[in-house]
Amino acid sequence: MKISLRILLLLLISCNTLFAQTPETKAKKVKKHYIYFAWGYNKDWFSKSTIHFKSGSASDFPYDFSWIKVKAHDYPGFENIFKGNISIPQYAYRFGYMVNAKKGIGVEYAFDHAKYIVTQEQTFHVNGKINNDYYDEFTNYAKEEMHFEHTNGANFAMLNVFKEKIFYASKNQKFEMAYIVKAGGGVVIPKTDVTLFGERLDNRFHVAGYIFGVEGGVTLNFWRNIFLSPTFKAAYANYDNALTVDNGRAHHYFYAYEAILVAGYKFRF
Repeated sequence: MKISLRILLLLLISCNTLFAQTPETKAKKVKKHYIYFAWGYNKDWFSKSTIHFKSGSASDFPYDFSWIKVKAHDYPGFENIFKGNISIPQYAYRFGYMVNAKKGIGVEYAFDHAKYIVTQEQTFHVNGKINNDYYDEFTNYAKEEMHFEHTNGANFAMLNVFKEKIFYASKNQKFEMAYIVKAGGGVVIPKTDVTLFGERLDNRFHVAGYIFGVEGGVTLNFWRNIFLSPTFKAAYANYDNALTVDNGRAHHYFYAYEAILVAGYKFRF
């Protein structure tokens, strides 16, 4: 009898230990981390900006003037996607690392190829010196004589911290919906195409300033690894060293607003 009681007690202890360890064992099998890559496109809107132009110190044609509160627009170029040119439109890509999937916290490198073009057929205020003559007047914008655009990209390169929280999951967990919020900063890497006084310069890519922004939206997860993410972004971009003609520089800043859609894949580990 004593032996039977001991055996029964031993079995109860073993079962209790087994069930106590089962959740932990399963928890260990859950992959809490993943890296991901995503590619997509963006549509942009820009606030007015004052662009200040200044020639190089050794210029034979000195200038130091501003275009005040000029309008600008983007050029999405989505029609090129159907022609097979996926990198010509205003694209966006993301590399990310989910530090902890349970808490939804991660870091991300985000690159947005946005195109900034000063709008034709507008009148704006010009103030400053051109070849030692002072100007303070309104002028009509004529592309042949003066033009300014970051069309090979205003190019926002940012490092973000993000928080993601699932608010819906199907019973088989093959489809999930999550909120996502991001915040970060980085640099702008434009290739500026500028025309001043009839002289044109199509620049090289270079770091010309900095950017800060926030982004928010949703993530739609399919079969855990494939996802689609529509988001909206607001950013402050400051170009304090854009290159212009005759070794000159241009400075301006603006607020950018982006609607972004990317699709990607998660590599879990």
